[in-house]
Amino acid sequence: MEEKKNMKSSVLILCVNYRNDAETSAFVRAAANLPSRAANIVVISNSPSEKTGGLEPLNNIEGVQVLFPEKNLGYFGGAAYGLSSYLDTHPLPDWVIVSNTDIEFQDPAFFCKLAELYVQHPPAVIGPDILLVSRNGHPSSRTHQNPYYCKRPIPGKMRLLAAISGNYFTYTAYEFLSSLRYAAMNMVARVRLREAVEETAADRPRPIYAPFGAFMVFHRQYFESGGNLSYGSFLFGEEIFIAETARRLGMTIVYDPRLRLCHREHGVMLNVPSRQIAHYAAQSVRYLARTYFSD
Repeated sequence: MEEKKNMKSSVLILCVNYRNDAETSAFVRAAANLPSRAANIVVISNSPSEKTGGLEPLNNIEGVQVLFPEKNLGYFGGAAYGLSSYLDTHPLPDWVIVSNTDIEFQDPAFFCKLAELYVQHPPAVIGPDILLVSRNGHPSSRTHQNPYYCKRPIPGKMRLLAAISGNYFTYTAYEFLSSLRYAAMNMVARVRLREAVEETAADRPRPIYAPFGAFMVFHRQYFESGGNLSYGSFLFGEEIFIAETARRLGMTIVYDPRLRLCHREHGVMLNVPSRQIAHYAAQSVRYLARTYFSD
């Protein structure tokens, strides 16, 4: 254990597990086996480890640590907990990645490219090209999930979303219609605009307002300049929190399609959200509208 604490790292992955030990284990092992891999991976489990095939064996992988908070901290809450625990015994690395566990590194050179592309003048936050693979046929976004927002949403839109999410039935209808709209958009792109979509995906890096939350890459300057992961809501809306933090501190967020990932998104919460999910969504959008879009 002492050897792990003294390891020097340039990249840290923070991944948050919730009742999906098998998928989390597969993600960690895949990330740990990549060339120029992240030196350290911290798993924050918001649920108890399963008795069979749980997360504890991951502690045997060099540089991997599994944490079990006393309660469910949410996505960024768990990531913030993991980063704080990591920094108790390690210096701040060059890069901190906050990731879902349903991400696949289809490009084995992902970390090599990250190191090579940003030797000089790195942005504060990077959103890679995230290719969505929906498991139930009803996607939650475009096929290429970044940029999440190219420009800052207008306050009126945020207030409208807050109103929609305040009622379970209107929120459910909105999410279902959104999934149908994205499915139609993706179908048209595949059938009629394939070349345009591929050209867009192969575009050069460019500044954006907000990156997609399934996989965010933070340069150390984000934290050294006053940024943090201490989001004021439990779940959803982390993208806008990061965008507004960077905006307030005068930092740059970049979409870089040269860094590519695959997101095999869960279908469980996409089309008919539970009342608990609707509650979290409403709570977050109200928090964001009140905190950043009240003018």
